[in-house]
Amino acid sequence: QKKYPNLVILRTFSKIYGLAGLRVGYAIADIKIAEALKKNRIPFFFNCLSEDAALAALEDNKFLSECAKKNKKERAFLYENLKKIGMHVVPTQGNFIYLYFSSEEEKETTFKKLSNEGIVICNLMVFGQEKSLRITVGDREICKRIIKLLS
Repeated sequence: QKKYPNLVILRTFSKIYGLAGLRVGYAIADIKIAEALKKNRIPFFFNCLSEDAALAALEDNKFLSECAKKNKKERAFLYENLKKIGMHVVPTQGNFIYLYFSSEEEKETTFKKLSNEGIVICNLMVFGQEKSLRITVGDREICKRIIKLLS
């Protein structure tokens, strides 16, 4: 912390813990940054249900292990197959695949192709990445649908 006092590490209990809808997470930061974050947080952002679910999730190591194993397997499947069909993908250890394109038009075509089939992906334009998409790793059926649609 002394070397990087402005570093903030964020973690969520979303996919791997099965708590995406509860928006449970935490930050690790220098005390000054943590205090500033506390002063500006949304009131009542955390409730008893969220707290109980997070505590239960921390106890369920079997579920966590199974989710990590499944995510690793499906991430590798999706990544390798997207590469095979010529997509530009970035290696990842997370629960999503980062795709980048030569042009914004190419990205928009891909985005619409998936969105029109009910596959929700993140258009990273909102984060200043005009030529990039983020696809969350799903189960094998979803991964196969994505690959088929983009082939």
